[in-house]
Amino acid sequence: MPTKDEILVALGELQRLVRRPTPDTAIPVVHIPAGESTPSGTPAIGLLHDEVAAVRRAQSLIEADLRYEHIVDAKGAIEGFVVRCVHDRETDHAPAFASENAKKAESQTCFMPIRGLIVTETIEIFGMRLLPSGSSELPIVPGPHIKCVASVVTEGTNPQLMADRARDAAEHALRRLRVALRADRWVHDWQLRFRLEPMFILSGGVSGWVAPGDTSWELELSDELVATARAQALAGIPFEPQTDLDRRADLALSWIEAAYFSPNPMAAALDLFFALEAILGRKSDREKGHGLALRRAVLGAAVSGRFSHPNRIYLLYDEVRSAAVHGELPPPMSRDAVQRLEWDVRGALNEALHFAHELEIVTRRRLLAMLDEHPEREKVLTWLRENGGETWSKYLDGLADPANP
Repeated sequence: MPTKDEILVALGELQRLVRRPTPDTAIPVVHIPAGESTPSGTPAIGLLHDEVAAVRRAQSLIEADLRYEHIVDAKGAIEGFVVRCVHDRETDHAPAFASENAKKAESQTCFMPIRGLIVTETIEIFGMRLLPSGSSELPIVPGPHIKCVASVVTEGTNPQLMADRARDAAEHALRRLRVALRADRWVHDWQLRFRLEPMFILSGGVSGWVAPGDTSWELELSDELVATARAQALAGIPFEPQTDLDRRADLALSWIEAAYFSPNPMAAALDLFFALEAILGRKSDREKGHGLALRRAVLGAAVSGRFSHPNRIYLLYDEVRSAAVHGELPPPMSRDAVQRLEWDVRGALNEALHFAHELEIVTRRRLLAMLDEHPEREKVLTWLRENGGETWSKYLDGLADPANP
C-alpha cells in the first residue's frame, strides 16, 4: 500500500504540471470538464501527455490505498482535484485532498458460509477459522444446509472491497485444503467440491453477496437473437465434421464454450488461446505468439479490410499463455480483458470460416498458406514496421532472413 507521503508527492507533482505555463502550440491529448462549480461556458481543461501520466499515477496510488478505497470514482476525484488546482492557483490542494478523503482503515471479521463442508468445532487452518453453524460468534444463524462458516479478518474502508479481499483469502485457504486433503486415499474427489456461498456478513453489520465466477442468468431467446445466431459463420459448423477445417473449427468452438463456463479468468484466457491456436496456430512457428498475432491481423485485413493492433494478442500470449503453460507467474487477468479476448477469438473463428468458404478451403494448412500469400499480408507487415515498435522489429527482420524460414 502506498504511504501518505507517496500520494502527497504524486498530487503535488500533478498540481505543479497543470499550473505551469504551456505554449499556445501545445496540443492536449485529453480534455476534462471544467467542473460544476465554475461559471457556465468555462472551457474544458486540456491535459498534455505528461499531465495525463501524472493523473494516472495519482489515481493508481489512491486506488491501491485502503484509506481511499471508499471513493467510488477515483478518476472523477482526481479530475476534480485538477480543476481546483487550475482555477485556484494560490492554494496547495494536495493536503486538503488528503484530509478530505483519507479515512482510517478499520478491521472487521467477514463471515462466509461454506456449502458441502461440515465442522463440529472451531478449526483454525491456513489463515482462516472454520466455525460450526451453531457457533455463538456468528451474527446470524445460517440455513439448515450450512454446516460450516469461514471467518476471515479483513481491513479497509469499503465494505464490499473488504469482503472481496476476505473472500479471496478464504478461497486460497480452501484451495490448499482441498488439494491437501486428497492425500487421504479415502477422501473422494466429489467430497472436495465444498465451496463458498455467494453471501457474506461483516462484523460491522454490512452484508451482501458476491456472484461466483460460474453464476448463470436466464436468457430469453427472441427473434432478433435467433437471427443474430444464425447469421454467424460458425452457425454452419456441422455436428459431424467432415473436413480438417471443420474439425478444427469444432474444437475451437468447444474451447470458446469452456471459457464461458470457467469461473477463473486465467483459465478462461487459456481456453480462448487454445481456440485461437486451433484455427490459426502452426506447430512449426519459431515464435508462436508473433506468428499467431500476425496471422490474426492478416485474417482481419483479408476479410474486412481492418485489423486490431497485433500487440493485443501477442502480449497476452507472451505474458499469460506462455507463462502459464511453462510454469511461470502470469500477470492477473481481469474479466474485462477476458471478454475483449473472447470477442477477438470468436471474430477470428467467424472470419476464418467465411474466408475458407469463399475460397473453398477445407484444411487448416491450406488456410494458413492462403493467409501467408494474401496481398493484405504485405500491408500488415508494412504497418507493423512503422508502428509495431521494437517488439516486432526483430521478428520481422527474422522473417526477411532466408536462413530463418
